[in-house]
Amino acid sequence: LRKQRLNKISYNFFDEAVNYLVTLEPEIKTALKNSDGVTVEGAIRGFLMLADAMRGPNSANQHSIASNALFDLVDRFMVKMHFELPPEGAEKDETRWRNTMKSRLKTACTICLVAFLEGVEGNAIPNHLLTTVQWTAIASQMEACIKCMEKGGRYMDTTLLYEEGIGYYFILKFLKHYDDEHQYIVPAWRPHIKAVRYFAQRTGYVEIDRDHRLERVFFALPQSCIPGGPLDKPFSEMYDADRGDADKKNQMYLDNMIRLIERQNHHSQI
Repeated sequence: LRKQRLNKISYNFFDEAVNYLVTLEPEIKTALKNSDGVTVEGAIRGFLMLADAMRGPNSANQHSIASNALFDLVDRFMVKMHFELPPEGAEKDETRWRNTMKSRLKTACTICLVAFLEGVEGNAIPNHLLTTVQWTAIASQMEACIKCMEKGGRYMDTTLLYEEGIGYYFILKFLKHYDDEHQYIVPAWRPHIKAVRYFAQRTGYVEIDRDHRLERVFFALPQSCIPGGPLDKPFSEMYDADRGDADKKNQMYLDNMIRLIERQNHHSQI
């Protein structure tokens, strides 16, 4: 999609996609007001298409798509996307539809930003993101998701709000590792520490050694794994042995340790 080697004239379709989104941006506010789902859906699919092109990861596509134009575009979309309070008792009100489309569009923007960081090589793209995107706006949107969720679905489906909010936390947390001087991320999320703590408790991550580079992958924890949940234990087998009978205790301890070792061996082979 970047170059057609057999053609006389080659087109970079990623540039065309960014230009398409830039053209749509001034129309989004009107499209939402007029319930024009086609225009809004076009913007959503544009961001998701760019994100898909960078996954794999595809370093060449990441560097090709990374531009001030796209990052500025994300800022402009974020500024326009604020939730509206629907009328009392309105289950199918247009306000709820607008809130849903706004959330989906903002989530698509975040997915696109996160795709730049998949398997990232070096500090160039993270530093570009840090110095270009308005992280105060991102942190404010994360806080807005929490406030709307506290209304119990009155604004829109809380599942979509949760997905949107935790997506903001993923990218903020990821880039915090590159913000050595604490110039961007910490000042942005400090006023919204309640939202930061909420999503931090619900986020897990793994570290992947990819070609001698450490890659961090963040994911949402299941509800049963959050602090205080039924699975909030490192190894439940260590605590469920019968302590009233010495023989049973020793036997259960050995059985549990065998299961732990088998689990560890299984994980090491994945």
